[in-house]
Amino acid sequence: RRIAQPRWSPDGRSILLAGQGYASDGYSLFRVDVETDEMALLLSSSGGESITAHEWAADGDAFYFVRRSMTELVARIVIREVESGREEELYQTSNVRVRLSCSSDGQWLAFAERNSGTLMIMPAGGGTPRELYRSDQEGTALVTLDWTTDSGSILFVEGKQGAEDFSLCRISREGRELQRHPLNMQIDDLSVHPDGQR
Repeated sequence: RRIAQPRWSPDGRSILLAGQGYASDGYSLFRVDVETDEMALLLSSSGGESITAHEWAADGDAFYFVRRSMTELVARIVIREVESGREEELYQTSNVRVRLSCSSDGQWLAFAERNSGTLMIMPAGGGTPRELYRSDQEGTALVTLDWTTDSGSILFVEGKQGAEDFSLCRISREGRELQRHPLNMQIDDLSVHPDGQR
């Protein structure tokens, strides 16, 4: 069994996470109550598909996830309502390793096409994405990302697999003011608490 990619809910009372070996062979998505530790199944992966990333919508009534086809080599960004289970596909890409994050104001969805080293942004309800950043170093991946609590900037981790020269980066929503802070460690995941302090 394995647990991965914990994501704070907008109200800070629960965590959305992926669990492998609990409800299916692949990853399933669960909501965990931080007070009671109660774990509720929200979505299971089905045959021929896997769930590779997830993030709460800003209102906490829905969540985004990436559904990757094992046969078509396509990744789809989908939004799913928690209570009804209704889904809507927002975007698809042939870059099958995607991470995503929704801004706290609910207006924007940022996603990193990991292997191409590209950071994209699009309206949270769907629409045409635009490129904010692309790495100019071959073999560099965007590992993980999250928004700052004011929805003005995106934090992301950039690095080469197996190397120790990862960087924590910050870029404005408009694609300006790139800041880079070298790290002497690898970071596989990043999640900013809604209070902006953790």
